[in-house]
Amino acid sequence: KAQVAQMKGDLAQASAKTDQVAQIGMVIVVAAVVLAALFALLIINSITRPLVKALGVAREVAAGNLEANIEVDDSEVGQLMAPLAKMQATLKDFEAAQQEMTRQHDAGMLDFTLPVNQLEGAYRAMAQSINTLVQSHIAVKMKVVDVVQAYAHGNFEVQMDRLPGQKARVTEAMDTVQSAMKTAADAAVFNQRIRLSLDSLPVCVTVSNAEALLVHATPPAKDLLKLFGGSTFDADTFYGNKLSSLFKDPADAAKFDQAVRSGETVDMEIQGRKLRLLARPVHDASGTAIGRITQWIDRTDEIASEQEVSRIVSAAANGDLSGRVSLDGKTGFFGVLSAAMNQLIDTSEGVITDTAKALDALSQGDLTYRITRDYQGVFGQVKESANTTADKLTAIVEEIHAAADALTGAANQVSATAQSLSQAASEQAASVEETTASIDVMSASINQNSDNAKVTDGMATKTNKEAEDGGAAVSQTVVAMKQI
Repeated sequence: KAQVAQMKGDLAQASAKTDQVAQIGMVIVVAAVVLAALFALLIINSITRPLVKALGVAREVAAGNLEANIEVDDSEVGQLMAPLAKMQATLKDFEAAQQEMTRQHDAGMLDFTLPVNQLEGAYRAMAQSINTLVQSHIAVKMKVVDVVQAYAHGNFEVQMDRLPGQKARVTEAMDTVQSAMKTAADAAVFNQRIRLSLDSLPVCVTVSNAEALLVHATPPAKDLLKLFGGSTFDADTFYGNKLSSLFKDPADAAKFDQAVRSGETVDMEIQGRKLRLLARPVHDASGTAIGRITQWIDRTDEIASEQEVSRIVSAAANGDLSGRVSLDGKTGFFGVLSAAMNQLIDTSEGVITDTAKALDALSQGDLTYRITRDYQGVFGQVKESANTTADKLTAIVEEIHAAADALTGAANQVSATAQSLSQAASEQAASVEETTASIDVMSASINQNSDNAKVTDGMATKTNKEAEDGGAAVSQTVVAMKQI
């Protein structure tokens, strides 16, 4: 029993030691597992941490951040990072080359290209493609420049290349520009022709735009505008301003603006010159007002000539034919008019003076005066009437003289007959036959005296009628001269 008890005691001790050993073994196993796990974790971290870092750098580079720091060493991961670092350096160089290309092109160096020889592989191909693309676009631009330059020199026959795809819009745009510039050039040539033609005329014309700003003035108009701005006024530098600003009197400025807007004819006096303004609006094909054209007519000399002619005509109507229109400084229409007026007055004065002299000569009994100067038309008729009147009066006077001579002869015959009768009466006693014969002679003489008396009466009647005709002709001459 004691041995059994001892054995049980030893067995219990052995079992306790076994449990203790087992516990220690478990602790050792657990500790070994934990250590192994820690070691494995350290190994994994040592491998994955560089890989994660490399992956992060790759993501940064892929996102465009070429400034990410890539560490390169002799480890396997470091060797893995070396190509990534080279790729980063290549991309940075590629980016720098693109930025330099942009800067050079912005500076006008359009022939600058990416340095293809400094790149390798796909990067070289990419750079070459970019250079080709850029040069293609530059070629299109330079072609546009060449075409526009040709248009600028007036050569509108040059056409833009027929470009494909969306580039065709450039061709279409340049074709539109070509058409518009050809139309504008034709219009410019036409307008230049009109402007030069207008400037070659001796007329004062100004042209304003829709805002009433002066855009052109003919040379005579530039001289006329010096009345407003003084002798040093330069119309060319005044372009872009309103003409109404030249008027010192606000009323004149308002009248001018109203005339320009309405197209009315306005007369005004500026610096002693009498001006007439004929303003007209200018409309385009759609009827929109695009400007104004104004003709400035200096009527100072015209009005002075009108007044001078009116004064001379009024004086001539009152019988004063001594006035003449001055020809100084008059040309063209007024020169011809003044010369013709003077010629008319000279002719009228000559006709009236000659007629007055003829009538004065008649009143003095001088029937020999005749108008000898040549006249035309009604003046010629007056001359002929006056001369005819003098001729008829001369003939009448001559006939009167002849009739008087005839009367004297008849009286002498009557006296002779009376003497014959007296002699016959004294001799009557001598012979009856002789008396009878004497009576017969006396009867014949009486009949002859009667006939002579009748002739004398007819001549007197004729003389009276011719005198009346001469008086009527003189009256007609006086009336005609009054009408003249």
